[in-house]
Amino acid sequence: MKEKAREQFLKRSRKVVRRIKKKWKEYGEQDLLTRKEIGQRDKILLPLSKGFKKIGISANHITSAGLVIVTIQNIFMYFDHIFPALMLAVMAFFSDFIDGPRARLKNPETGQNEVTGLGTLLDHVRDYYEAFSLGIPAFFYAERYGWVDITAFNAILISYLLIAILVLYRYPTWPTLHSQNAEPLLLRHRIRYRIELILQFSKEKLQTDGSGRIQFASLAAGIILMFVGRVYTVPSLIHLSYLILGVTVGYGIQNFLNEYYEDEEDE
Repeated sequence: MKEKAREQFLKRSRKVVRRIKKKWKEYGEQDLLTRKEIGQRDKILLPLSKGFKKIGISANHITSAGLVIVTIQNIFMYFDHIFPALMLAVMAFFSDFIDGPRARLKNPETGQNEVTGLGTLLDHVRDYYEAFSLGIPAFFYAERYGWVDITAFNAILISYLLIAILVLYRYPTWPTLHSQNAEPLLLRHRIRYRIELILQFSKEKLQTDGSGRIQFASLAAGIILMFVGRVYTVPSLIHLSYLILGVTVGYGIQNFLNEYYEDEEDE
């Protein structure tokens, strides 16, 4: 009887947790860490966000500029101009810091912000473009790497790859790939329909929570420290980067499990 009562209690508890999560999603709420971080950042950068809005620079303009900056950074890196490349890397990361507050700045007349699916998608593309652009030379700069670096690089890559695969598996346009759904979609502007789903999905499903923010922040900090440590031969910075990147892998595994079990609960 005790075992049965325990199972019923756990079952009811899971239902309550699922309902709470569902309600939070419905109202667009975020976890405490994310709300606190966003609130503080938006407040600090409010004058800058208003300044950009006044001169007609949108969040998508800032994110797109970040993509261009990373590309120029890679050119400098290729020609071994390290210091300018590092300065451009700082600028690219700053574009990630400011485009969110600019997008969330509300129009006083309508009360609407400028957060869009395309903007969210561009934001993620810019982030991981920069992470790989700086991360690969950080791990393998001037062939100064060993088995630890190869292991860490692959662990980080796999942790993000697993999350990406799971997200794609839950992708809302996935059923449209099946043949039985193909003909009706062709008759109803299939390409436009899929684009709309992509933009909607990236806005609602790819918003980063607190764990995701810690994962990416530790990745950025780790690869910057490793890169500086390798270029200027500072072993202590390299060792510190290993610890920070260990946090990245740990949160990557946690985020994958969270996504997986959320998928199971939704079913």
